[in-house]
Amino acid sequence: MSTAAEIATVTNTIAAAALGWNATGRKPADLYHAMAERLYEAGLIMTPEHAAELSAAPRVIYRAEHIDGITLGHYATRDAARAHCVALVKREEPYVESAEWRSSGEDDEAPESLTVVVGGREIEPGYIVTPLTVASEYDEEADE
Repeated sequence: MSTAAEIATVTNTIAAAALGWNATGRKPADLYHAMAERLYEAGLIMTPEHAAELSAAPRVIYRAEHIDGITLGHYATRDAARAHCVALVKREEPYVESAEWRSSGEDDEAPESLTVVVGGREIEPGYIVTPLTVASEYDEEADE
């Protein structure tokens, strides 16, 4: 079942329970338990322990910037940061034939720089996407 179909099923089940409809013939407690299982399986709810674990985990955000030190924005995804940079290049140079991101390192945490092709020539316009790890809590021992 697709995610959209699963969400529609869960939505209909919740609406039916809220309105007191029980076409399944199940007892209300069984129906609510089945609803909770479907919500959990669809990833729409989680245990308090899992929620705490997720909120305590460091997160990676992506900074779109120019090498001149201009920060363009911070994004939850690499693709969003890249899109911002590419959009600016296309405004500056409307004849961009292609755009490619090149990593300055071997790992996923290395900054990437944008290279574009204009008139058959490669140009580096100076746009960079840098992954940043953001802590969810202050660690007193980490700042020493």
